[in-house]
Amino acid sequence: MLARVFVNGRYGLSNRVSSGAARLGVAGQTQERSSTTEASLKRTPLYDFHRAQGGKMVEFAGWSMPVQYKDSHIASHLHTRQHCSIFDVSHMLQTKVYGKDRVKFIESLIVGDIAELKDNQGTLSLFTNTKGGIMDDLIVTKTDQEYLYVVSNAGCADKDSAHMQAKLQEFKAAGHDVDLEYMEESLIALQGPSMARVLQEGVCDDLSKLSFMTSVLTPVFGVQGCRVTRCGYTGEDGVEISVPCESVVALTERLLVNSEVKLAGLGARDSLRLEAGLCLYGNDIDETTTPVEASLVWTIGKRRRQARDFPGADIIVPQIKAKTQRKRVGLISRGPPVRQHTPILSPDGRIIGKNGGRGESGASDDDLASDVLSHYSSASESASVLDEGTGEVVDEQTAQEETEDKLKQCIDNLMDKSAKVRLAALESLRSAFSSRVLYDFLLERRLTISDCLERSLKKGGGEEQAAAATLFALLCVQLGGGVEGEEGFKMLRPILSSILIDSCASLSARQHCARALGMCCYVSASDDIEDLLKCMGHLESLFVGAYPLGDGSLPSVKAGTPALHSAALQSWALLCSLCPASRINSMVNYHLPLLQACLDSSEVNFRIAVGETIALLYELRRDIDQEFEYEDCDALCESLKGLATDGNKYRAKNDRRKQRSIFREVLHYIENDEFSEEKIRFGVEVIYIDGWMRRRIYDAFKEVLESGVSHHLQFNPLLRDIFGLGAPLILDSSVKAIKISRTERHLFNSAAFKARTKLRNKVRDKRADVM
Repeated sequence: MLARVFVNGRYGLSNRVSSGAARLGVAGQTQERSSTTEASLKRTPLYDFHRAQGGKMVEFAGWSMPVQYKDSHIASHLHTRQHCSIFDVSHMLQTKVYGKDRVKFIESLIVGDIAELKDNQGTLSLFTNTKGGIMDDLIVTKTDQEYLYVVSNAGCADKDSAHMQAKLQEFKAAGHDVDLEYMEESLIALQGPSMARVLQEGVCDDLSKLSFMTSVLTPVFGVQGCRVTRCGYTGEDGVEISVPCESVVALTERLLVNSEVKLAGLGARDSLRLEAGLCLYGNDIDETTTPVEASLVWTIGKRRRQARDFPGADIIVPQIKAKTQRKRVGLISRGPPVRQHTPILSPDGRIIGKNGGRGESGASDDDLASDVLSHYSSASESASVLDEGTGEVVDEQTAQEETEDKLKQCIDNLMDKSAKVRLAALESLRSAFSSRVLYDFLLERRLTISDCLERSLKKGGGEEQAAAATLFALLCVQLGGGVEGEEGFKMLRPILSSILIDSCASLSARQHCARALGMCCYVSASDDIEDLLKCMGHLESLFVGAYPLGDGSLPSVKAGTPALHSAALQSWALLCSLCPASRINSMVNYHLPLLQACLDSSEVNFRIAVGETIALLYELRRDIDQEFEYEDCDALCESLKGLATDGNKYRAKNDRRKQRSIFREVLHYIENDEFSEEKIRFGVEVIYIDGWMRRRIYDAFKEVLESGVSHHLQFNPLLRDIFGLGAPLILDSSVKAIKISRTERHLFNSAAFKARTKLRNKVRDKRADVM
């Protein structure tokens, strides 16, 4: 659970959404519902559509808006993370700013550098007042239609328009050429990893060329006059589509024809942006907060800082170099979520911040500390996503029986005629499998589950195939590398492989099958060289589609394909760690030059996957021959150096930051044979990630187990064996773990990991020689 709070200051601001609809304010603001009647609330053009689709309507900044639909809040959240969802954001204020002085006008109100934007490029910025406080956040796009397109917060619409109108009169009185037009159009957001593939079917423009924070006027599924802007506030790839009101229902219905798309409400929108660490006006920031205190200095253009020509600059600019009294920071809590109005305590018990509430509570420190303890003890850390939290205290045996009953029902539901019921069962089992070790329960049911997954993979739609593939990977992790897991893998490997290489199958299903095939082969067929090579061959047949053509240029691929290439390449790299030494040489010689060319790919995630695979191949080759040198090493290092210092403005800032740190590590390893060690804590134990092979293995398990990876590291014999941790620790609650030095623990883990790897490689080398 991620919370944004102020630390080292008097006040604390939280953005955690209340679970009750009656307390839901502006996308999660903690304001009570007023006595305003439903009839007096403003309605978007999609209001009747929301009601017809089962939307639960709540008051929201003076509007009647859907907080969720028939699916649960969690289901909507997860669907957006895995596929894509439509959010109605028509309550946002859309404004056009005309006139030759339009840039000067808008820059007189905000901190951003609008003059430097290219046509159809946008930026997130802030309205500030003369005291440096943030009045609202907004997105400004410089269009090629001779106007600025401004989208601002729904809850601040009246304030924003009044603010702009006052400045407009001032500018007109001074003889400047500027005018405002408030747009009467709907705005919907399509957010999620499959957005581009879904939307590409309905637009003529190549969405792969529509980068983050850029915009285009284009018909969308035949609806004229739409502006598509690649932005959003969920942390996922997404667009916001400004569409004429009379056409918004038809466009929404057309998008929903695709099974990848579902409707989502304010609840999911708030938890998604909270999970992504994106702040919310009125909750994390307000007029008492400066951009520096809000950790939003990056919104202030360099030219604007030097000129000090924005409202509140005399207060804000000095704060950039000096320390402020308070700061918005992100905290991740383990176990129960942090409650509203909970104080943030230092290790010695001092209150240094607060989660929620914008003023003094009047409570004593003892009262506040007591409140923290009562909140913390109100939920069990081991509670499963299946547990519904009735509040009743039950003994461990009863709880175990209830959980198993729910799991049995989910397994039964895998055979239901309804695809929706099967999908819900797959999701519930995925959550259970990832959050706890269930070996004994699953051992006697593995064949039933495997049969059900086989049926879903053969006959289900793309969404069901993707979910079934993920669940099968989790089943293999649960059963470990024994005979039971091998039986299931022998049965489902051909099906996973056939979906993987089927160009007509859903890209999402193929992507999940690629990850599942890699994980299942690593766990269940690690000692079978024939199965290993078959799986690697299928994965390789996919990502070589990104390799350069005969003329040296990289092929153009349709939207969504780079994610599939990345998944296949990462799974292949995982299986490379199992390959016999006799095959490493040929793999490195063939793939390294081609992967080097792929560093020029326009897709940041694929570039990163390529860079990490290059480093892993280098490590595997150096394990065989410490003196190994790649013949084109100088050119490779130049490419890596360029990516490690990439400053191209056409790439999104997040993309540049993400790739810089990765490629700095890759370059440092190739040049100096040094790896930046990472420490992973779980329970009372620690493992050290001290090499690219170990990182790829850990990342692969983390991708499958998600937040449950810590639990499995503690209790799953398979993971403990792989990472050289020995048998699971059994600690008496009254006995503290024996402390050993960091160096001793590191050496023990590293030695055990390498010993296990060498043992497995000996078996594979013998089989490879026989073959």
